[in-house]
Amino acid sequence: MSLRIGRAIARDSEGTLIEFDSGCGGCKGCAQGRQQKLLVAGEFDHEVVVRLSSRNQMFALFNSLLLPILMSVCLALVADWFLLSDSYGTFFAVSGFILGMALCRQLSPTTLGVEEKN
Repeated sequence: MSLRIGRAIARDSEGTLIEFDSGCGGCKGCAQGRQQKLLVAGEFDHEVVVRLSSRNQMFALFNSLLLPILMSVCLALVADWFLLSDSYGTFFAVSGFILGMALCRQLSPTTLGVEEKN
């Protein structure tokens, strides 16, 4: 389970804007010194804890990385199955990647568990 602590900085009709000092453990190196903001549903004061379950992390990984790569490989294999030339194989692989990107779904904001820090 991924867990981050942030500060609630503003509220409006859509929810609460939460600010984090830096990136998560995975991207701390490239997000160092940058403040990141996230809009979540609900009203919160002071510090909050944002959680993302391992199941939802795996869904995001499959959706954003594995689905486009698998589609690319599958369409390249289809082109090879029909004994098409290499240029068609490349075209099918790129088309599969683009198709995989188009099939990706966004995680809904409700998958984040947000609660007040005790």
